[in-house]
Amino acid sequence: MQRGHRSATAEFSAVLRAIHMVLDPEPSIFVDRVAQSLLKLDRQALETALQGHLATAVQYGDPQYAVQVAASLRMFTVIRSRFTKDAFFESSLEQIVLLGAGLDLSLASETDIPVFAVDHPDTSRWTRSLFADAGAQADNNLHFVEMDFAEGPNLLLATLVEHGFQRGKPAFFVWLGVQPYLTIEHVLETAHIVGSCPAGTQLATDFLTPDTSWSGIGARAGKLLQDSPHRELEPFKSYSDPAELKKQLLACGYTTARSVEAEEADALYCRERTDGLSYPNCAAMILAKV
Repeated sequence: MQRGHRSATAEFSAVLRAIHMVLDPEPSIFVDRVAQSLLKLDRQALETALQGHLATAVQYGDPQYAVQVAASLRMFTVIRSRFTKDAFFESSLEQIVLLGAGLDLSLASETDIPVFAVDHPDTSRWTRSLFADAGAQADNNLHFVEMDFAEGPNLLLATLVEHGFQRGKPAFFVWLGVQPYLTIEHVLETAHIVGSCPAGTQLATDFLTPDTSWSGIGARAGKLLQDSPHRELEPFKSYSDPAELKKQLLACGYTTARSVEAEEADALYCRERTDGLSYPNCAAMILAKV
């Protein structure tokens, strides 16, 4: 992210989640009405967006693959949100931190515990402006926290405390769609800071895997992400091997780290579907516990 520019990727991801909720066959894997309402995305707008995604996806393989590539991109955002939601509700933790929250704010509407939405200042202000433009009020338990991770995460906990975060209590940290935009040094520095929180703290995060490991539809989806016009302002800076990242997290103070890659993600969330939706093998998720 560069100062003066809010995250285009945050909006893109929100549109993908809304397309899934409205246009993909039921049942929805994840429902996010918050972002859909803020962006005023009706069915016609979503159908137009989907056609645009299909037109772009055609460039990454034969035309018959376009539908699968576009669907794979949706699952990249949809399944990570569902995975973190499930993990949170299994955790019984009493405060949530959304690192690089974007418009993925629906957890705040599904619980009454404090939710801290940490984001780049420009993106955070844009998000709040959407609430104002929509004539909507953010949930009372949702606290917006401005922070630029690229400048170093060392002030994260102190900044959170200023907004009401309880430093002495374990928390559930959600870190989606952020790692690729940080150097691995910044990724591990942030992970180490979260890992210094009290025992019981959890971190749910996703990341891009090395492009040498991609194949099939996942490779096409990954290439589409790499070539996105958004990369000019939001370049990718890191890719992680799941096994290596788990080792690095354990070295950062976590007691356990479990990765969820494409095959397991599909088994968890797509096994009984007949529409071909699947998680791309250009990405993976990890749930780590302190």
